[in-house]
Amino acid sequence: MDILIYSVIFKFKFKVNFKYGVVMFCSNCSKEMSAAAKSCPSCGHPNIILGQKSKVAFVLLAIFLGGIGVHRMYIGDVGLGILYLLFCWTGIPMFVAFIEAIVIGLRKNDPRFDT
Repeated sequence: MDILIYSVIFKFKFKVNFKYGVVMFCSNCSKEMSAAAKSCPSCGHPNIILGQKSKVAFVLLAIFLGGIGVHRMYIGDVGLGILYLLFCWTGIPMFVAFIEAIVIGLRKNDPRFDT
């Protein structure tokens, strides 16, 4: 049994197979590839969905929208982002996000970001 998921806006297509997991289709050649692959094994086109995140975008999101956890959701920490959102009324997530923006902004090498 397969479930197909389409996105017209982002131009990607996933197929969820309950036996083999998530399979995605290359946006360039339309061949099946693993959703965890960095590029298509057939044509070499990069997987834009799983691309690296921008450190500048993370820092800006942490400064301006960090109190509600948007910066954490941006890098894929959805659970932590929801926790920030639940406690946003206390002001603590805003303070923590500002500290994270400073620490991540000054860190030289972080494997989660390309710049």
